[in-house]
Amino acid sequence: MERRGGCPRPTSDFQVFRSLCKKSGKEKIIRLGLPEMKKVIWYVLHNIPEIDAEHPESDMQQEFSRWFESKIGNLYTANDPRCTPDLFALACGPSSTATSVNSCVVNGVKFVVHSRDVKRTTQNSGICSPGKKPGEMYYGQLEGILEFSYTQFKVVLFRVKWFDLAKRD
Repeated sequence: MERRGGCPRPTSDFQVFRSLCKKSGKEKIIRLGLPEMKKVIWYVLHNIPEIDAEHPESDMQQEFSRWFESKIGNLYTANDPRCTPDLFALACGPSSTATSVNSCVVNGVKFVVHSRDVKRTTQNSGICSPGKKPGEMYYGQLEGILEFSYTQFKVVLFRVKWFDLAKRD
């Protein structure tokens, strides 16, 4: 249930489904191609702390996704209590369409896609993210905000154009 002016309340124990993201601006339904959908599925499965998905980023991507879908499907068919609604939603994967928006608020911070930001004097399309090494930072530009439906859950992903600052001479 969404409160007026607030974010939807989290309904899952999985971090990926607990995002407090309030979409704003123009919404557009888009259909992603199969290669892009595979990337979305892989990214979500490999960024859930509750699931151990440590596999190489090569051909194992699709293999792990199929294994996960099969494993959880078997638990669901057997009415195994370990098959929670969260796991079942992940195994089913996202719908093939996504909602694209040009701005949102996450944890009180407003993010705006670069194409909307370009004509404004103040800008919120810059993104930075810590790297794996101490002091390492990645910088990019927000190109898209996409919301995917996983049965009753939602996942919001940012499409970012990352910059390689190491190549600055």
